[in-house]
Parts: sequence; structure tokens; C-alpha cells
Amino acid sequence: MRLIGKLILHLIPTRLFWPGVVLVALLLLWGAFHYPTIHSLLKAREQRDRYRESVAELEREKATLLTERPSLQAGGFASEKAVRERFLMVKPGEHILLVQGEAPSHRGIPGAGLMPLGKNRPALPSIDPLTAAEADRPHR
Repeated sequence: MRLIGKLILHLIPTRLFWPGVVLVALLLLWGAFHYPTIHSLLKAREQRDRYRESVAELEREKATLLTERPSLQAGGFASEKAVRERFLMVKPGEHILLVQGEAPSHRGIPGAGLMPLGKNRPALPSIDPLTAAEADRPHR
């Protein structure tokens, strides 16, 4: 340890050693007093980056929606179906049933493969479950 001290004293002139020690001590004190400020600055930077990512994601979604806009403004059954499926919109008196893939091979369970949504979940009738192809067919 004494060897390192002597080496430092030989590399740094004596007239600069004590001012250097004082400068390092002042920097450490300044850092200790301003730690909360520095910490909050770093947290604000991270939050800003998260907000920028969120804004970029929303801009991508907006661009996607703007490309779909002309086809949806054309009207017709296809556009209404696309909007209703994408945003899970229902007409008054309707209920949403999400099909979770193909119906199971065993037909003994009524309503298998269906998941009703909403507070007023209707009782499922005791009929064979819908397949994905039957669910996509328009109702009359």
C-alpha cells in the first residue's frame, strides 16, 4: 500500500496532490447530494423511451387503419362483418360467441368449443357445437 502511495506521489507533483484530493472529495459530496435528481432524470428518460415506443406503435396502428378505411367506406356486408369482428361489436339483442378452433371429435358435450362473452351469458342449448366453417357462414 505504501508503494502505491509513493508511486502516486512520484507521478503527481506534490503541489497538485492535495488540491486533487479536495476536488475528488467535492465531486463525491456533490454526487451524494444530487443523487435523487440524477436518479429521477434517468427514470424520466426511461419513461420517455417507453412513451416513444407507445406512440410509434399507435402510429403503426393508425397507418393500418387508414389503409383499411377506403375498403370499409365502400360499404356492404363484407365491411360490416370486418368491423364487427375486429372490434367485437354487436347489435342490440345479439350475443358474442368466440369459436376457439375446430370442435372436438366427441359430440357429447353441448357447447364445446364456444366461449360466450358478456355479463348475461346465455345458457347453451344442448346441440352439437359449431365448427369454424359453420360459424363463418352468414345467418339468415
